Amino acid sequence: MTNDECSILLELLTKRLAALIYDYDIVNDIMMLTDNDGNERTIEDYRKKMCRVQKIVVHPDFLAVLLSIYAGHSTESGPILLDISHRPSGKFSWYEIASKPFFDDNKHIMRTIGVIWKVNPPYNMIEEHIHFRSDQDPITGLLNVQGMKKAVDNYLSKSGRHFIHAVIMIQFCCIPPSDNSEDERKHVLSEYALNSFGQKIKSAFRSEDLQAYAGNKIFLIFMKNIKNDIMVKNKINDIEKILKLSNKSVCIPEADYYLGEAVYPTDGSCYEDLIKMAAEKIKKSKKNDSDE
Repeated sequence: MTNDECSILLELLTKRLAALIYDYDIVNDIMMLTDNDGNERTIEDYRKKMCRVQKIVVHPDFLAVLLSIYAGHSTESGPILLDISHRPSGKFSWYEIASKPFFDDNKHIMRTIGVIWKVNPPYNMIEEHIHFRSDQDPITGLLNVQGMKKAVDNYLSKSGRHFIHAVIMIQFCCIPPSDNSEDERKHVLSEYALNSFGQKIKSAFRSEDLQAYAGNKIFLIFMKNIKNDIMVKNKINDIEKILKLSNKSVCIPEADYYLGEAVYPTDGSCYEDLIKMAAEKIKKSKKNDSDE
């Protein structure tokens, strides 16, 4: 069989499977994806982007499996959950991957190539009844609403119930890119603004604190094991400084956000109560501004 005939058979096979072919340069961290229509997409710093979770392409439960495949430590994945759409949304489907590693003269793995194809859900999982969705927001890289609630409820049901904690809510009134921008450009700028604020907010807190993007331009922070509410007030002052300093870089008006907070267990004994109290304080601030 000639090389041309092999190429034709490969094309027919990938179309039948609706498969992607990947070629991953491990050393330079460059991924090349080719779809079943022959369209190619090159992504630099692929592993870094995937681990920074600015765009989710793999369900967190399967991240180690995917990294092992790409690094050449495994050659078959078994069913894993991926979001391989051009603009990942955090909604996953089942895929399998088969790969082959290539070595240099010193037997170090330099490159892997493989095929990714969609499969039916495993026999013990029914896609219509089990919704696999990442606990992370695909735009900001922070937790989403479900992920935050799960993490806080789990923490408060165990050792966390014995300490003082706090929720801080930040609600932006708008995150506007330039009105003169084209629609696609507006979308990109809005995502950039959200991601930028998410990263800045995350950097302002301790590693053990939890941060989430709840949608509708609302960020949430859960501060674990604080000494008193003064610590919360000080942290709010820090957040305001960060937001004011970053306004110019992301084109957001300086006073275009509201802050609300709630302390556990004074303001509530569960996640829902704390969120409700923080939202009520924001609502009150908005009312005071409208009355002035």
